[in-house]
Amino acid sequence: MVLPHVRGPGGLARLADLAQLRAVDWQATVWLNGVKLGEHRGGYTPFSFELSDALATGAEQEIVVRVWDLTDIGSSAARQAGQRASGIWYTAVTGIWQTVWVEPVGPVSIDRLWLEPDIDNGRLIVKAVLHGNPAGVQLRAWRARWRAAGRPSLRPCRRRPRIAHPQTETLVARVTASIRSRGRRSRGNQTLDSAESHFAMRKIALKRDERGYQMLALNNEILFQMGPLVTKDGGRTVSTRPTDEALIYDIKVTKDLGFNMARAST
Repeated sequence: MVLPHVRGPGGLARLADLAQLRAVDWQATVWLNGVKLGEHRGGYTPFSFELSDALATGAEQEIVVRVWDLTDIGSSAARQAGQRASGIWYTAVTGIWQTVWVEPVGPVSIDRLWLEPDIDNGRLIVKAVLHGNPAGVQLRAWRARWRAAGRPSLRPCRRRPRIAHPQTETLVARVTASIRSRGRRSRGNQTLDSAESHFAMRKIALKRDERGYQMLALNNEILFQMGPLVTKDGGRTVSTRPTDEALIYDIKVTKDLGFNMARAST
């Protein structure tokens, strides 16, 4: 993968360039201009590497991603897949299977957001994992018709938030978070980075029934889960649906058939 010149040493002050990889199955090793940036194991988790120290000045940048997958040699990484699909063994999947991109970030940036719905207290707790030194940085979060109610939580302006349930049409709401500098006149009240994510106001926990057995509870009520095992989509794809419309169709049909969950297997 050859990229145009991103930024060389002595470029934009206090900026870093990150290579973002959403998913590589299974073990990935990444180099930039012959310099090893690092390794990552796991086929379904995103990861990133900082490029700044290995960038070439005024030249194209060459990123190399090497992927190694055990497939059916071992069980820990291979899952229920093999080189030859037969019986209970699925078609093997390996390599880069989600988006890869390079982005510049500031000295402090949002790596990911952690959203924790708290239906018992009617609030959403927002946390952020930051890249860089968080000293002097303040996190703010908001969404339509919600307001800040003590750091770092949000409360709806109406009395009670809408609680998500398998039978409700709208389960997901969006929230925007930003980090701003504070306490430094030179930087003022500057927005350093922002990110958007989504959440549903729901609670999943264990609860004992009248016989004393531990049961799964949704929103403090015991819920008996019933649904199909979803594996493939007509042989066209394995780990993902071919389109968003195909995924939406699967969900609607599952609900129309009276199920309240679906187990996805890859």
